[in-house]
Amino acid sequence: MKYRVTAIAVALAILAVGVAAGQETLLREDGTLSEAETMTEQGQPVIWHSVSVDERSRVQVTVVSVDFDPILLLEQDGRRRREHASAAGAATGAVFLEAGEQLRVGVSADLAAEAGPPQGFSLRAVAGPAPELLQPGETRGGDLTDEDERLDDGRAIDWYPLRLERGQRVRLELQSVEFDAFLRMRTPAGGVLENDDFEATDAGLVYTSVEPGIAQVGATAFGASERGAYQLVVESLEPPRELEVGSTVNGRLGSDGNHTDDYMLSGKAGQMVLLQLESNDFDTVLRLRGDHGFHAENDDAEPGTTDSELFYSFLEDGVVTVQAASFSAEEGGSYRLSALRFASEEEYPTYREGRRLEVGQEFEGMLTAAAPDAEGRYYHEFTLTAEEGRLVSVSLTSDLFDPYLEIYSPSGREFADDDSGGEGDAYLEFEAPESGVYRVRVTTYGPGGLGTYAVSYEESEPRTLVAEFEGELVPESPIDETGRPVSEHRYSARAGETAVIEARSTEFDPILTVFDPQGRLVAENDDFGTGWNSRVEIDFEQTGVYTIVVAAYWDDQSGSYRVVVQE
Repeated sequence: MKYRVTAIAVALAILAVGVAAGQETLLREDGTLSEAETMTEQGQPVIWHSVSVDERSRVQVTVVSVDFDPILLLEQDGRRRREHASAAGAATGAVFLEAGEQLRVGVSADLAAEAGPPQGFSLRAVAGPAPELLQPGETRGGDLTDEDERLDDGRAIDWYPLRLERGQRVRLELQSVEFDAFLRMRTPAGGVLENDDFEATDAGLVYTSVEPGIAQVGATAFGASERGAYQLVVESLEPPRELEVGSTVNGRLGSDGNHTDDYMLSGKAGQMVLLQLESNDFDTVLRLRGDHGFHAENDDAEPGTTDSELFYSFLEDGVVTVQAASFSAEEGGSYRLSALRFASEEEYPTYREGRRLEVGQEFEGMLTAAAPDAEGRYYHEFTLTAEEGRLVSVSLTSDLFDPYLEIYSPSGREFADDDSGGEGDAYLEFEAPESGVYRVRVTTYGPGGLGTYAVSYEESEPRTLVAEFEGELVPESPIDETGRPVSEHRYSARAGETAVIEARSTEFDPILTVFDPQGRLVAENDDFGTGWNSRVEIDFEQTGVYTIVVAAYWDDQSGSYRVVVQE
């Protein structure tokens, strides 16, 4: 809390400082979101203002609030980009404007996550002179000085406008013998590209624009204190090849000095495409960029392979850029790029928010870019009805993304899981703490995941406790071959029986292993669900005494624990 208050005070001080030489204040407004008369597409209040300039300018907008984390919306020629606030309660964004062009500036917030009134904010927009447009084939010289604009980390930066048409491909290089060059670019679609070492300590980017407009090219240094002269080189490249859904193309990297090839891929709304990049000559990297700043990247489709794979769902009819690249700039060779028509939403049951899951039935759905998202993680939300004390189990599987399962009880208690279903799938099992309607959120472990999934729900009587062991790991406990402290317990089982064994502790991270009467490993687990506790389910194949071993994940951990065996 101390950091937030201090950071906000600094941001407010910045707003209070006078306009720098050569700058003009376009907008200065103190307001409150409670006065908002319009709403965003997400149902959040927003207050809009419009500004314009008399000559080409770079307009920087800042909004600060001590009451909430503001969201800054900048709409230029009908294209909206969204700037999220930092933890300091301030959001900022900048664009290049032509003479007479209007910029709509919106202040909004996710007030569902805020404490409520008051909802005050301070908003300022200033305009400064803009350099002449960069032109393909041009080499522009400049100097990084102490008088330049600064990034948040203190680095000096010079910004240049570059007008791009849809499908235009350019190479940018920032060269300097006086500092380690770093190139930053905000695309017309709102995405951000960066590069440090393109060639030695020079920086560079190859980019194909998926949306017409003015890009912001930033020349800066890797270190905050570095200054000196530089050259910014802009080169026009051959337009990218067309890549059709359902087609495969062959290419080669490195033959013309390039280590990336760009393709333009067109698709229809709701269509999902599986992109695959394969090579026997180099370690592949597959990149995708779409409208509104969307970007995705994959290096290795599967552990131990060098091929790459991405899924993309077209939110609307449009075009995206697909880039075939090598992991290392020194690598090159032949490759094969495929754009496979994977699926369309209409081929799957209609998802509607809150759709009820029925016991014993499986719902097959598809996450697309049209789904709602939380911090970049797309999700579908279902409901199920359970009675207090009943054993609830929900399974979520997918071959296309890393499934993550979240369940909320009627009173808001959360259950969550990532990989307990095996092979990266999610699985949750718990005794319902109360009767009523539970929310089930089907989502992905990391941001950007898309694809098909299956979710199912079962309900049964709670299990019966058949054995319980308590123990404690101490520095004097026996250690295993890895140096971890361990403790053993014996459990007698009959062939054909099934049991769930859990190791629970609030003092250390337990690892659970089970050995059959001959000493062979039959089951092991570290973390079941999102907590430290470990759990295994065993179908006993023979009658005899099984050994249950509890170990600490870290060799310096200790504390008490409990082992529970249920049928």
